[in-house]
Amino acid sequence: MAQWVVPSADVTDGGWATQTGSQVDLFDQVNEDQAAISDADYIQSSLYPIEDPVRLLLSTPAYPPGSGTLRLWIRAAWIIPAATGTDVAFVWDAVVDATRYVLLVGPAPDTYTTFNADVGNYLTHTLNLDPGTYHSRVQAWNGAILLDTTAEQDVTV
Repeated sequence: MAQWVVPSADVTDGGWATQTGSQVDLFDQVNEDQAAISDADYIQSSLYPIEDPVRLLLSTPAYPPGSGTLRLWIRAAWIIPAATGTDVAFVWDAVVDATRYVLLVGPAPDTYTTFNADVGNYLTHTLNLDPGTYHSRVQAWNGAILLDTTAEQDVTV
């Protein structure tokens, strides 16, 4: 028997905030029923989410542990890289089971000649880039298995 649990309280907010900038009741923005999913409300990390994790308490399951399968559904999205002068911070969301990430950056779509490297199990990487438009994406890996690739994002420096 499968049962769903949803966030029911904030434990640690870190540097996370709601779509309006509030750091109160983050759980209330992401505790949607599976049938009523909305992208109108969400929570977002700071530019360095690895340094400010968010922890949310889950609701009590209807049946005791061991009596069925608990399911927690997580949706995540890429944050468009933010340019600050020539320093560009690339930030992405964690992928379940990923042990490392490869950041790909280049001057044209699907041409990642500017930067193409394994950045370890980090969720941010800063590059010093010359003025121009860059195309980027991140690959999530577990060993030799490609788990996910983000949609290509553009940033202009």
